[in-house]
Amino acid sequence: TQFPICSTAKDCNPPLTDPCNPEELTRCGCDSRLDEKFNFTIQGFNLEDTDTMHFVPYEQLCNDSYTPPYLSSFNQQQYKPITTKERDSATFYGFRSIHA
Repeated sequence: TQFPICSTAKDCNPPLTDPCNPEELTRCGCDSRLDEKFNFTIQGFNLEDTDTMHFVPYEQLCNDSYTPPYLSSFNQQQYKPITTKERDSATFYGFRSIHA
């Protein structure tokens, strides 16, 4: 969704367990527009415009020693992310959270 943090979900009973389910998002008062495409925005610290985003299959566990084999992970990032002056947020453009 456009807003990955849903403040109303903290009080949802029963708790929100599937953030990809539009019915559950609506029940908890969250944005349920899963059919729209949005850029990725990451919140953190010390983010830089040289950071990249990669994806691995859901079934693959990551750990400190994991190095993804070639083509096991993919990166469709076309542009450098735009970082805030405080370097606490970076928006990645050029690839989306929903497959086209």
